[in-house]
Amino acid sequence: MRRFFLTFAIVAAWASFVWADCKPRDYYTRSAKIYINPSQGKQDLKRAEQLVTEGLKCYPEDGEMQYTAAWLFSQKKEFQKMMQALDAAIKFSPQWKPKAETLKAVVFGETFNQAIGFLEKGTKVATRKDSIKNFREAINLYRGCILMDSTATGPYKNLSFVYYALGIHDTSTYYDGLAFKMKPDSTRWGYAYAVGLVNQKNYKEAIGVLEKVVAKDTLFWDAWGLLGQLYGAEDSLDKMVFVYQKLSRQYPDSAEFLGQLALYNLSKGTNAKTSKEGAPFFRLADSLYARYLAKNPTDSNSWYNHGLALTSLGGQDKTYYTKAADVLKKAIEKFPGFGDAWEALSGAFAHMGKAKEAKEAFAMAEKLRGKTTTQK
Repeated sequence: MRRFFLTFAIVAAWASFVWADCKPRDYYTRSAKIYINPSQGKQDLKRAEQLVTEGLKCYPEDGEMQYTAAWLFSQKKEFQKMMQALDAAIKFSPQWKPKAETLKAVVFGETFNQAIGFLEKGTKVATRKDSIKNFREAINLYRGCILMDSTATGPYKNLSFVYYALGIHDTSTYYDGLAFKMKPDSTRWGYAYAVGLVNQKNYKEAIGVLEKVVAKDTLFWDAWGLLGQLYGAEDSLDKMVFVYQKLSRQYPDSAEFLGQLALYNLSKGTNAKTSKEGAPFFRLADSLYARYLAKNPTDSNSWYNHGLALTSLGGQDKTYYTKAADVLKKAIEKFPGFGDAWEALSGAFAHMGKAKEAKEAFAMAEKLRGKTTTQK
């Protein structure tokens, strides 16, 4: 019995020593809140932090103490510490969860609005230095928002904008990707993500994103246009033609789509096994080039390609050689140093029976290539 009382006395003495410097918990929480909340006097975060630090030493597993610490950290923009304190408040005192969630929501809204303010300043200030300063503030705040609510897409999209404005395009695309994965039904965000991927030359992934975009919004014509270009870059020509045919129906006056379709049909005709098989493609190329060049008459290369299509049809109808010669003259008129066009013109003249003109055109082609012709 004497041993029990002796042990109890030792424990009591130790406890009184440890708690000798501790004040009641309410002293720390109420006093700290007075310094945190500007509406109750002058804000003094340094003094509030002293009180919170002391209070946490005395009451580390108290929900209100941890909640007060979280409020302090929110004002100091130390969002990682804020979230840790809120988690601790809920862990030690589950009844604090509603208040913790409310504080998180309030701070998120305030932080997001402050970030928008810095973002707007960054786009309006006169100097690059000031822009960078404001953009960096916005980045820190948006990252804090993500810590508070990783499911909110606004911070991701705005971070993408900030990094794009700073010229850090890879990071901008990264945040676009995160936003699109969170909201895969957003075709607008999907298109923005695809554009970033294209800038990174990640064409295959961009194609996959754009295919999802146009599947959800079949009238998203900018997405269709970019998808068509990417199909062409990846040599998926049949898919490219499908897209451009769709676009040409929507925009019948677009020179770009007409030119691409014309070039495709010229290629198909050239690669056909026989002239008979190639003829339908050459006829379509002829029609498309005629429409394209009416809108873009300065494109010497397309005048040349049009001439090739017409020359290839000459075996079916000799009058095509005359048409080809006229078209090839247009190519040379636009670009007199176009050696291949001179040679093609020589061939058209030869088929027309104009030997002298054919010889002169061929001599010019040789001259442009730096050769001396021996033809008489």
